[in-house]
Amino acid sequence: MDENGIKVPIEKKYALTIKEASEYFNIGTNKLYEIANDPYDESILRVGNHKLIKREKFEEKLDKLYSI
Repeated sequence: MDENGIKVPIEKKYALTIKEASEYFNIGTNKLYEIANDPYDESILRVGNHKLIKREKFEEKLDKLYSI
C-alpha cells in the first residue's frame, strides 16, 4: 500500500520493478537485470538509476521468444 492506502494490483500496473517482474513472469532477478541492461530495449523504462519493466511490452517480447 502507498501512503494513501491504495494498492494497485500487479496485473494492472504499467511498469513493474525487477522484483515484481520476477514474481509475475517467474524469471530470476539476475536474468531480468541482464535484460534490463540493454540500452535499446523498448520494454525497459529508465527512471533515474531505476529500471522498470513495461509489463505489456515485456509480455509481447516473451511471447515471441523460445528461450531467454
